[in-house]
Amino acid sequence: MKALSIETIMTNLTRFNSKIELKPGQIFSGKVLALYPNDMAKIQLAGKNMTAQLMTGLSLGEKYWFQVKPNSSGSVPLLQVIEGAKGTQTPPPQSIGIRKLNPQLRLLVEALSREQLPMTKETIGKAEQWLAQVSSNEKGIQAIKTMVLKNLPQTDGVFKALYHAQSSTPMSAEIDDLMQLLQQQRMSGNEKAINNVTSAIQTLKTSITPLTNLQTVKHLFMMYQQPDTSLAVKQQIQDLFQSLKLPLPTQHNDQQSTVKGTTLSLPTDEMLLQSLKLNMSPRNAEVYLREQFSQLNQTQMSNLKQLTQTMDQKPQFSLIEMVKGLGLSLEKDLISHQIGELQRNPSLKSALLELLNQELPSTIRDKAESLMHRLTGQQLLHTSENQSLMTLFYQMPIHFKEWKSDLMMRWDLKQNQSGEIDEDYSRILFYLDLQHLNETVIDMNVQNRVISLKIVNDQMHVNQLIPPFKEMLKERLVEHGYTLSTIKVEQSVNESKKHLNSTMMEASIQGVDLSI
Repeated sequence: MKALSIETIMTNLTRFNSKIELKPGQIFSGKVLALYPNDMAKIQLAGKNMTAQLMTGLSLGEKYWFQVKPNSSGSVPLLQVIEGAKGTQTPPPQSIGIRKLNPQLRLLVEALSREQLPMTKETIGKAEQWLAQVSSNEKGIQAIKTMVLKNLPQTDGVFKALYHAQSSTPMSAEIDDLMQLLQQQRMSGNEKAINNVTSAIQTLKTSITPLTNLQTVKHLFMMYQQPDTSLAVKQQIQDLFQSLKLPLPTQHNDQQSTVKGTTLSLPTDEMLLQSLKLNMSPRNAEVYLREQFSQLNQTQMSNLKQLTQTMDQKPQFSLIEMVKGLGLSLEKDLISHQIGELQRNPSLKSALLELLNQELPSTIRDKAESLMHRLTGQQLLHTSENQSLMTLFYQMPIHFKEWKSDLMMRWDLKQNQSGEIDEDYSRILFYLDLQHLNETVIDMNVQNRVISLKIVNDQMHVNQLIPPFKEMLKERLVEHGYTLSTIKVEQSVNESKKHLNSTMMEASIQGVDLSI
């Protein structure tokens, strides 16, 4: 399966959620669809039709280059035809403020022309500087097109954000690289800013695979309670708890777990923390225990690995925690007056903002800026046709043990008048590159709380993996008020690839409970 590129997602997210507003001075290539009395006409612009007033007679069905003129007498745009440019791929260079189109600008102007997007002299002047500063002309052009389509401010910051959002490097790798650089270089006077970034990254990893260390401690506790556990193993567990500076918890009777025919109590996370004399939340305890486990010597780590081989570990993922942890909701949190919480638990974006205000080596600054722009670019890709219809895009790191990758997700949703998500309807597209299944696309469609799933994967045995989990998935969905209708598995043959492209391009009206 050919990888689903971030550029493709950007193109289709913006193409069907454009906010183009014609303003005096703009130039664009358009097609005349209909002619009306009083010099009025229907013009095609960026795939959409609009009514405009013309300053000269035109031929029906022909393509022209137009310039928008001030129109004080009417509410519709006033268009002037640029002479000598009928049917050409580019307008005369002087009309866009330059003497000659260099190869980079020619590609940009031709791209804007093909998609009938407006340009100005200012746009072309800034674009010439931007494209000269980046290594990928293609990504630079896509960033500029997105700015025009979404009517975004044409600033250096917006361009860099949309450019870095297209990075082919996994976000998880960028985060790890920055973490390694910060650990290698401790700079005087910057300790607080550095610690905030490293803490935010550790919190991200906790939200990706939550409570792994708590589960480990709980597993050791359960093993210690088993009557048939050998004295040697019990001694190893005692030594581990002593090295972790933790007391062995006493037995609780609220939940029961049967192990080899013997009923043992399984403490909740809160009860376990109470017995461990850790007065903190499970999330904070996870960070604390990670630090404690990191202090174990090689022999102790080897013993721990042997003792936990039987643990039933499954990767877990919290979308809400990840969005907050990355800082993709930072501006909204600030508006909601959650400054105190942000100061106590800074997100990665807020921590990067603080770090970039410090004196930094160029290697660290470049990495931090790239990651910062990438996060901002994701926020800029969120689109809305109106107050009720929205399209969200997320790219975020996921990992389990040594395996690391990124999750890309497009979510078309509907909001009610109070801004709450309509949970009855949704369309969500997931793209993952998994450790064993490799590239996988999941198309999830929710209609009146009935869910249909389409899985696209090239592995021949994927169909055989579905039945054991189907009933469990049905039960979990029922708990949240949803019904599973169908699960369909396809390989990425030509028809499937067509489906993937159309899926990215179709705008649906919908939303779903993130806790599923």
